[in-house]
Amino acid sequence: MLFYFSLFLFFVTLYNWAIRNNSKCLLLIAAIPPILLEGLRDENVGRDMMVYGAPWFYDMNTGYSLWDVIENSSTPEYGYMYVIYFCKKICPDIHLYMTVCATIKLLMVYFAAFKMRKAIHSTVFIFAYYCFFYVTTFSLMRQGIAVAICIYSLTYFLEHKMKMFVVFIIIAYFFHNSAVLMLLFFPIYYIRNMRFKYSIIILGIIFFYTSIEFLFPLLINTSLFKSSMVELYIDSGVPSAKTNILITIIFVIYGGFLNIMKWKKYNERVFLLLTSSMISLMFLFLASYIEVAFRMSYYTFFMSMLLTFFFVKQNRRLREISLITYMFLFLLHFYIECSHGLSDALKYSSKILNI
Repeated sequence: MLFYFSLFLFFVTLYNWAIRNNSKCLLLIAAIPPILLEGLRDENVGRDMMVYGAPWFYDMNTGYSLWDVIENSSTPEYGYMYVIYFCKKICPDIHLYMTVCATIKLLMVYFAAFKMRKAIHSTVFIFAYYCFFYVTTFSLMRQGIAVAICIYSLTYFLEHKMKMFVVFIIIAYFFHNSAVLMLLFFPIYYIRNMRFKYSIIILGIIFFYTSIEFLFPLLINTSLFKSSMVELYIDSGVPSAKTNILITIIFVIYGGFLNIMKWKKYNERVFLLLTSSMISLMFLFLASYIEVAFRMSYYTFFMSMLLTFFFVKQNRRLREISLITYMFLFLLHFYIECSHGLSDALKYSSKILNI
């Protein structure tokens, strides 16, 4: 744990150096160390690397045409397959592909934070991202990229630039099909000014949660699931992610507090914070029934995180204590994840870096 935490502090310091100088060039330089740490690790660091990472890389036939890559893909995640294809074509060493994946992820997150640096405490957001998701993506290779692209797409959503928002959702979808969940933000966006918007959201969440046994067979036939793996999803629940739930509940409470305080200037964003947090919480509770629900929660969770740090910056009276509290919560999450092995990424090793 101390190995990763000390590096997180170093990475965050580099990011802070870049934004203090308001320089995209320095931002790119700051992204290099975390990219290399991830990209040059041994290929067995991260549980899913041995499922969707290394096997897919070594099985890729570089003699394929671009169309052959699509025809022989077992998933609609063609963007991910093309990354493997072109990286292996350029260099048979798997670390090029791993480094390219790390580059896409880190740059999307860094550019999103940099773009919103005047609206949120972006340095604290980057710290929270490292504690919550950075090492986790050593395992979630495809979804890690998709979530990072979706984080960047949220910057357009919050600016009401819906066309660009959709463009990045489509790109994310071709790295992991769960990105289609970002479309949930469309109905949320269009009811944001309705009188009974909270009632609609709460009733919708209750209906979905209580009807999951009926809805699940229907959802299996959507792009969120692979038809060849349907039986694996049934009764595939995982133990409750307690710190994820704790942080999300605090997001809900914070959103409720803001709603009571009647922040008329930011009424729309208060609604988005409360709604995204409640949906995340629903997915986290559903994870005890179906494992994939746990991963669904990431998309709305990061919206909640961005908006929380936005409101923390607006509240000057409680800014410092709020930032310290959230940093502690994310650090607690990382500690708990380390105690569970960090999805087989806790013991970092790299022959290239001699670690």
